[in-house]
Amino acid sequence: MKKNKGFTIIELLIVILIVSILSVLSIPLLKGSMKEAVMTEAIMVLGAIRTIEKMYYVEHGAYMSTAYLGNLGPIRTVSENAWAMAPPGNGNGNGDANITKLPGISPGDFDGTYFSEGCYDVQLTAEGFDAICWLDPALNQAPKAADTQRLLGSTGRIQMDQYGTVEVLTY
Repeated sequence: MKKNKGFTIIELLIVILIVSILSVLSIPLLKGSMKEAVMTEAIMVLGAIRTIEKMYYVEHGAYMSTAYLGNLGPIRTVSENAWAMAPPGNGNGNGDANITKLPGISPGDFDGTYFSEGCYDVQLTAEGFDAICWLDPALNQAPKAADTQRLLGSTGRIQMDQYGTVEVLTY
């Protein structure tokens, strides 16, 4: 009697079924990991902005206006779509020579994989400040901005207050 070598059709179908089940189960896990990566990038940059604000507060006794961080690059304010004003108590607020560059921070430092500098903002509040990452696709020039929009939506923001509390607000 001759013995056949190889796999039967039933064995091959079972292997295909197992691979299919594993791939279907892993897709939601992968999507969750991508969303976590997007959130991690935003929170990391918001934390850096928070640190800059705290260092400025120690030196000057007040938090920086949104505009002072404009030395980082083309970051926007809610009202003017540009960071062009001087910090509080430092000039007339019209983007004059009173703005000093933050040491060690250059344009492009806050550009990432999922968010570009244009997404970040700081708003002064009664208690201190909120560092904000806007989800607006018109502001986001990052390489994977489409993934950000697909995972988090295109309206809303991720924000961190001066205490490090993070909120995700979508509309």
